[in-house]
Amino acid sequence: MFTTPVMHLTTLADKFGEPLVDLYYVAADALLFLHWHGHVTADEIVRAATEGGQWRTHFAYQRILNDKRDGTGEWSEALPWMQYEWTPRAVAHGIRAMADIVSLHIGDRPVSQAYAQAVREQLPVAIFTDEAEALRWIRAQ
Repeated sequence: MFTTPVMHLTTLADKFGEPLVDLYYVAADALLFLHWHGHVTADEIVRAATEGGQWRTHFAYQRILNDKRDGTGEWSEALPWMQYEWTPRAVAHGIRAMADIVSLHIGDRPVSQAYAQAVREQLPVAIFTDEAEALRWIRAQ
């Protein structure tokens, strides 16, 4: 997906020790890239977002790219926290845009679209099924 160097920051595990999300930093794009795996819960989304935010002290990323194609779960349970707690903090710390790459499975898109709609005044968020399109968009933000 990336043609520039990518630095693996960490892999967070779920409560069973299985990989949940890989976090990468792409310096050329000032980008935090998250690649989700397995079944995700609201608590794990909060934990990943909180731990991901801690990397801002080391790396000056301004964009977030979430690849949710390999993750399942009820993302909507974390929507209020993302909207009212995470988004204002992220924007205050310099996040300028976020893109979600979702699977073609219809169940993934509505939650991402609801989040994008809810925070549109604070943070540009776009939803894609194609990783090249998502990367082009996030780089332009």
